[in-house]
Amino acid sequence: MGGGLVASTGGPFSDGSISIDSTSIRHNVSNGRGGGAMFQQGKVTLNNSAIMNNSGTNGGGLCLDSMREPIIINSKIHSNTASGMGGGIYVYMADMVLENSILANNTSSSGGGIYIDRLRSVGNSISNTQIINNVATEGGGAYFTEYVHPTLTNVTISNNSKEGIYSSLDEAISVSYSNIVNNDFGVYNSTNASILNLANNYWKLGQYKKSIKHYKKTLKIQPFDAEAHTGIGFAYGKIGQTDTAIYHY
Repeated sequence: MGGGLVASTGGPFSDGSISIDSTSIRHNVSNGRGGGAMFQQGKVTLNNSAIMNNSGTNGGGLCLDSMREPIIINSKIHSNTASGMGGGIYVYMADMVLENSILANNTSSSGGGIYIDRLRSVGNSISNTQIINNVATEGGGAYFTEYVHPTLTNVTISNNSKEGIYSSLDEAISVSYSNIVNNDFGVYNSTNASILNLANNYWKLGQYKKSIKHYKKTLKIQPFDAEAHTGIGFAYGKIGQTDTAIYHY
């Protein structure tokens, strides 16, 4: 495990921590998890660093396992490969914070850019980050399993193959001020909540035609959803299709 670096900071409830700053972890190979690095338990902060051209099973670039508060900021996770899940990053049982970073050109079977499997307590936060040009059979950009509670703010998820986001959540993904564009498929979700949330996000951005597209997906699944009818009505009103807007009110 951990082709370039393995670090454990104590038991699962330990306050032990590790900080990595202005570091490059490149061209490492692991026969297990964490091609570039594997961090387990406690806390880790990765700042202004590059994780590139590594390979492993789960987490071609990074594996974050059973951690209290992994924080990744101002970093680039690029061109890593996983034979399993999480080409760039694999997260298991952790409340991760990912900010001001780039996940690009990573490859795996599931979650090309990032794969998040379960949460520890409060959820996972991704903000001011680009997830671009990643490849996977499911979830080219990101794959979220149940109980993850992800919050995405000002995130660009684009040009990923296959889906931008693949989710098996029973609740909505919280998406705001973000762009999910030019993926083979934008968002796949086994429930309706995330599609409706995405429609509302596009409405807030003033991208009314995109919001209408996702409201229609919502209404195809739940034809009498009041929130979707209200949202699509307002959106049609914004683009001047008054008669259609009135129909949905």
